[in-house]
Amino acid sequence: MIKRLFKIIVFTYPISLVFLVIRNFFNKLKIYNERKLKYYVFGLSFIYVINLIRSLFHDFNLINILAESKVFILILILWTTKEFVNKKQNLNKYIKAFIFFSYLLLLISILNTGIVLRYTDNVVYFPHFLSIYLGVSFSLLLIFSNKNHFIHGLILILLNASGTGILSLTPVILYRLGNIKRSLQKYTLTIIMTVLLSIFFFVGQTQRGRSVIDFQEIDRIVLLDASIKQLLDTPFHNLMIGNYLSFNTNIEKHISFESIKEYILEENDGKVYPRNTHNEHIRLIFQFGILGWILIWIIIFKTFKMKSKAVFWALFLSGFTNMILSITPVIFILYILKKYA
Repeated sequence: MIKRLFKIIVFTYPISLVFLVIRNFFNKLKIYNERKLKYYVFGLSFIYVINLIRSLFHDFNLINILAESKVFILILILWTTKEFVNKKQNLNKYIKAFIFFSYLLLLISILNTGIVLRYTDNVVYFPHFLSIYLGVSFSLLLIFSNKNHFIHGLILILLNASGTGILSLTPVILYRLGNIKRSLQKYTLTIIMTVLLSIFFFVGQTQRGRSVIDFQEIDRIVLLDASIKQLLDTPFHNLMIGNYLSFNTNIEKHISFESIKEYILEENDGKVYPRNTHNEHIRLIFQFGILGWILIWIIIFKTFKMKSKAVFWALFLSGFTNMILSITPVIFILYILKKYA
């Protein structure tokens, strides 16, 4: 378990993802597990290369280009990772390590700040594991966990109190409840889970000073509205295949709330990049167009043969409230699931 814990900490940093891609290629794994999948990957690669070349003739920003390239890296990792369906015991060891890691973050938060809810955000030693990404990563692991691990994970995700994490947990719970055969037990647990998810979602948002009643003041709603308005003004070819990498969205001109406009511009020296929209679907359309957005989700769905619906919907739903697919811990967990699930 210690070895798995070390991998979780080390391989969830961005630079490690490159080694995963290189190792998969040089290990001569069977890349073309699904013949149709390669055509989707080639199609996305074509769009990516076009937008990468376009970046050379626009506002070239290497950091932003690398940040937006992580979605493409995710696709390469999943495409070149072989499934080993007979090694689920290794996956259980990763789940145990993730539970231990999460309890460690909780303990550090309590000792340092005395705070339990959103404990992940209070631990500065692992800044890549914000509450959002821990919640989504953990939810994906719980799809394949046993009953005891699921209970531990559920408690840790609820205490984590991330709205995005809880959103990704919802289809996982529905999947697990769907496997319960007794109707009374299923309905009772459904009610309990709904109440718990609602409580911790609202508590988590309230703790961060966000209104859960006036939707017009929620930053994600404001950014979504501004992004849609900007997409409607986008030329047809950019809407289909996206813009150059490190593209400045200019959505701030559609934001009327000055406080939200100020903080979003201050984060990036007066610019709003696709990843700042706090919406994975909007970001992918800005960056890779509608065609790229469709290809990416098709590839993810077809990549996971076992429990694909639960993995897909956990990612798809959480994508409405945050950037998910280019987050390093999430990419690493998807790699683990593809390899061992």
